[in-house]
Amino acid sequence: MDKGYMWKLSSGRIVEEELFKLGNDLEFEHAIHSFILDVEDEIIMGHFTEKELEEIEGTTIPEVPDFSDEIDDFLGNFFGKTNLNEIRQIIKESMFGIDYNREKHHDVDYICLALYSLVREIENGNLKNANLENWYNCHIWNIIFDQVFGDVQAVTVVRGESTSVSTATRKNKKLKGNQGNVGKLDVEGIGYSEL
Repeated sequence: MDKGYMWKLSSGRIVEEELFKLGNDLEFEHAIHSFILDVEDEIIMGHFTEKELEEIEGTTIPEVPDFSDEIDDFLGNFFGKTNLNEIRQIIKESMFGIDYNREKHHDVDYICLALYSLVREIENGNLKNANLENWYNCHIWNIIFDQVFGDVQAVTVVRGESTSVSTATRKNKKLKGNQGNVGKLDVEGIGYSEL
């Protein structure tokens, strides 16, 4: 990350660099690994000075920007619409075809994708069922959250269980035998073997 975009405290320390250092030293999963800064966390409190913690806590967060006029107008097309066929027609009329430009059209294209997917789920009747959490992850949250940042190169959305480097390191310390064979294919199969 460019230092120009990092948060420099009045002490001269850069928050992102400090969190990175802390995260590298930990052998267990922690919110620090996601650059989450909790000023009430013992590790954070032990690393930053009281003055730095006060500065961090007293900093106002940026406001969420308003929708552009284009997005506001586009969403207005759906206002009061309850008929799924009408909603489908608005989506169809909003398709870009060969004139699609990712930088210019991403947001409207994403809204169309999300609404179209939700319309299909409503029509299928699946939302009325008692679905498992993973069904919602695949059919609803995937469309709403995972797809929204498709135009932001610096953001990768990962939901669910994901093994971090610190978790893998901690678990691998417990392994005995020849760890060099982990993941190598041989006649006995793939995985860890004791030699």
